[in-house]
Amino acid sequence: MISIFEHLTNETDNVEQYLEDILDELWGDLNPKKDNDEYRSYSLLSRVEKFGVMVSSDEHKNKFGHDASIRHAGFADYISKEDKLKKIITSKPAGFKQIKNDIYTFLSPDDLYVTEGDTFKSTDFGKILLKTVFNYTAYRSSKHCYKRYIKLHFKGVTCPYCNENPVKIVGNEDRKEGDSRLLFDLDHFYPQAGHPYLALSFYNHIPSCKICNQTYKGSKDFSINTHIHPFHRCFDSSYQFKLNSSVLRNGKVNKVTLKKLTGVIDELSSDLQLEQRYQSNINLARLPKLVDILSKNTHLLKTESVGTKEYDLLLGLLDAYGLQRDKSKIIETIYGKLQRDVVQMFDVKKTIM
Repeated sequence: MISIFEHLTNETDNVEQYLEDILDELWGDLNPKKDNDEYRSYSLLSRVEKFGVMVSSDEHKNKFGHDASIRHAGFADYISKEDKLKKIITSKPAGFKQIKNDIYTFLSPDDLYVTEGDTFKSTDFGKILLKTVFNYTAYRSSKHCYKRYIKLHFKGVTCPYCNENPVKIVGNEDRKEGDSRLLFDLDHFYPQAGHPYLALSFYNHIPSCKICNQTYKGSKDFSINTHIHPFHRCFDSSYQFKLNSSVLRNGKVNKVTLKKLTGVIDELSSDLQLEQRYQSNINLARLPKLVDILSKNTHLLKTESVGTKEYDLLLGLLDAYGLQRDKSKIIETIYGKLQRDVVQMFDVKKTIM
C-alpha cells in the first residue's frame, strides 16, 4: 500500500540510480558470458538465437502453418536485436504499452493466448515462448533472483498490494542454487499467459502475498492505467481508510471502508477485494485498542499541546502500540496504513503525523 520506490528511499538517497544499477545487474545475470566474452548457451540472448532457428524450421511451419510461422519468425528477428530485448527486460511500467504495440506489429493476440472469462490461457506458441525464451520458472529459482530482492530490502516487509500479509526472505546469500528462500510470490502485473514476452521483465514482477496473487488476482489483466502498480503509483496517496463515524463519539468499531480519493482511477482495490478483507481484520489490526487510546486523549490533539508532557506521553503510548508514524515505512508494518488513517480521523490538526 505504498510505492516500492518510496520504500527504497529509506535505503538510498538516489532511488532512480539504485534501480538502474539493479536493472543493469539483471541484464548481466540473464546473459552471462564465458571467459572469451561469448554468451553462454543458457543466456537469454543465446536462447533467443535458438528460438529463431526453431521457428524457421519445417517442423514449426508444419505445426503452426505458413502465415503464423511468418509472424513468429518476424517476432524472433525483433527480439534477436539486443537493444529491443533489453528494453523488454528493463522497461519501466509506463513503457509496457509501447512494447505491447511493437510486438503486435509482428504477432496477433491469437498467437499467444485464448481467453476464458477474464483470464488468459497460453496457446502452444505462448507456452514455447515461456519455456524456451522467457523462462520465468528458471529465473525464479535462480540465486541472482534471490539476491535481487535482498537488495530491494524485501527481507521482512508486507505485501505492497494489501499491507495485510508479510512477505519475507529467509536463509542467506550463500544458499544453494534452486533452494528458494523467497517466501512470497512475484506477481506478474501483466500476466504471463497474456504477455509471455514480459515474463522476465523486472517491473512486471511485484513481490506479493499468495492471497493477493493467487486467491484474488490470478491471471486477471491489470494495466497501469486501470490498476495501481507499486513501482508506478502510490496506494497510500490514492485511498484512505475510514471507520464508522460513531467511533469519534466513543462508539464501537464495527465498520471499515476504503475511500478512493477524488480523481483516482483504479480497480486494484475492488479486484483484490481489499475493503471486504479489511472489514474482517478489525480485531487483528487491533483497532479497538487504537481507538481507545485516541478517544481518551482527543483533548491533546491540538497544536498548543505539542511538546507538553501529556502529549509526549500520548506519543509514547502510540509508539508502544506500534503506530508507524513514518509514511515511507508503511510497508514494514502490518496494517500500517489502516492504523495511520484511523489516527488521522481523530487528529484533524495533523499533530501526530
